Amino acid sequence: MMRDKLKDKMTEVSDYIFQHPELSKHEEQSSRALADFLEQEGFTVKWELAGFRTAFVAEWGSGQPIIGFLAEYDALPGLAQEPVSRHCPKEGPGHGCGHNLLGTACAGAAIYRREVFETIGYFDEMHFAYLEDIDVGYRAKLYGYDNVFCPEAVVYHVGSGTSGSKYNSFKVKLAARNNVYLNYKNMRTWQLLLNSPCLLAGTFVKFLFFKKMGFGKDYVSGFLEGIRTLKNCKRVPSFKGRIQREIGIQLELIAGTAVYVYEFSRRQAAKLGAKA
Repeated sequence: MMRDKLKDKMTEVSDYIFQHPELSKHEEQSSRALADFLEQEGFTVKWELAGFRTAFVAEWGSGQPIIGFLAEYDALPGLAQEPVSRHCPKEGPGHGCGHNLLGTACAGAAIYRREVFETIGYFDEMHFAYLEDIDVGYRAKLYGYDNVFCPEAVVYHVGSGTSGSKYNSFKVKLAARNNVYLNYKNMRTWQLLLNSPCLLAGTFVKFLFFKKMGFGKDYVSGFLEGIRTLKNCKRVPSFKGRIQREIGIQLELIAGTAVYVYEFSRRQAAKLGAKA
């Protein structure tokens, strides 16, 4: 498995940097170990970044967006430690703050992301502005990757930073269009037919909502544009193991829909009870 091989290689590089601690601007062996690691995985390395001999940038891919990882690998003076799980100091510099782990972990993170995009394809330019993240997540799941929910994570998101407001013509139209693309390209015919009642019901409910908000025509325009341009949409190809994953995703969709309907009904009942 690629993941197991990468884990072993990351452990090897991290241990090497730990055992060869070097102070800032003198990380000759540490920088070379990380650079070689990334070059072996297909990255192009450029040295002497910002004029520093041991600084480098490793690049892969082209276009937008650009995703960067900051890898630190310098040691600190007077913190040398034997590679054991107890306090066992020795003379010289050492990785008292774990830069041997930090630098290697950042390199590994870049390689993991590269592997995913090489497998599932890049962001779909037809999904401009909205739902492109869901498209990537859906494709990743079809190819056997896990989408992980972390309830402890806190994300600060500037709402409507692109369009300027929560509801507007630009946003409603593109979201309606991209929703058509999302389902068509990731679901095969049997799934589209099976989910068609829910998809049509959801489309109608959203139309009524946006009509009430004054954007009904924009929603219809975006939906129809999606239908007209489906021929330009690149559907996810067939491959070994896809049907099993499709069935798993379908079961999750059914369970998720049932939970949503239950929670929505419960909230509405509570509101009616409060008014009474």
